[in-house]
Amino acid sequence: SSAASDVYKRQGADGGGVDLDLHALGGRVRGYARVRFAGGSREENHHEPLSEAHLRFEDVDVRDVAMRFLHRPLPLEGLAQGSLTARWPGLAVTRASGVLALKVAPRSVPMAEALPVRGALDATVSPRGLSMTASSLIIGRSKAMLSGRVSWRGDLDLVFDVRSDDMSEQQRLLEAYGYRLRALTHD
Repeated sequence: SSAASDVYKRQGADGGGVDLDLHALGGRVRGYARVRFAGGSREENHHEPLSEAHLRFEDVDVRDVAMRFLHRPLPLEGLAQGSLTARWPGLAVTRASGVLALKVAPRSVPMAEALPVRGALDATVSPRGLSMTASSLIIGRSKAMLSGRVSWRGDLDLVFDVRSDDMSEQQRLLEAYGYRLRALTHD
């Protein structure tokens, strides 16, 4: 579920922040965020103070992530662990810069009819969105590399480079995404 549960607020000498403990995308997100902004006019402030977030992802469901961004259930199975660190000026979160690092492993008890996902994904956070910098994934018996970008509006500009000896796996994924195919083959 993408609903958030327990959020804890912490006030500190530096202006405060929020400790986060959320249930999201089938897993948990923990960490903190500090939002800082200066009073007065821009002319009075030579620079805006930096806000920041440091988050840890635990057991985030790959199927839920695919559903959130692709809006379709895909036959994937895996849990992601990782972290996100980002900083941005004042309240302008879409001007953030930072890094995302995830590792994915199949569940200990596999889900029937789902392709297990294993591997790693690294990305940078920038004012343009999330850009994949490195990826190495094994989906079922196929090797996949993901590159491209997800904009702050949720627009996807992604490339999947897949190497596989079992084209039926790729056919299952493409058909789940909405493509109707007779049969995939490779030379």
